[in-house]
Amino acid sequence: MLKNGLKITRFNQSFELAIKEKINVDLSNEVFELWLLIHFIMPEYDRTIPRKEIYSLLESNISVFDQDFNYRHGKSDIVNYVYQNANEKLAIANAKVLEKFHEGKNLSNLTLLLMSTN
Repeated sequence: MLKNGLKITRFNQSFELAIKEKINVDLSNEVFELWLLIHFIMPEYDRTIPRKEIYSLLESNISVFDQDFNYRHGKSDIVNYVYQNANEKLAIANAKVLEKFHEGKNLSNLTLLLMSTN
C-alpha cells in the first residue's frame, strides 16, 4: 500500500511542479488507440497486441472511409474520423467483452504523462 501511496504522491508533486514551471501536461491512456479501434472491430484480446499492430489495424479500418488516411501516434484528427465513421454501439459491446475478459486482473500501468512546454 505504501508503494502505491508513494507513486500517487510523486505523481501529484510532478503535476504541481509542471504547473509551477508552466509546462502543459496531458494525461493519456496507454490503450487510447485500442479504444478507438473497438469502434470498428473487435481485435484479438486473448494476447498482448503490440502498439504498432493496433495503429495498423486502426489505419486500415479508417482507410475504408478515406483511402489517403495514414495514422501516426498523436495524430489529432483521429477522433474526428472515429466520430464520423465509427459504430458507437459496437464499441460499447466490444468494451463490455474486454471488461469481462479482464475482470479481476491487475491493470495498473494504464496512465502515461505527455508533457510539453509553451
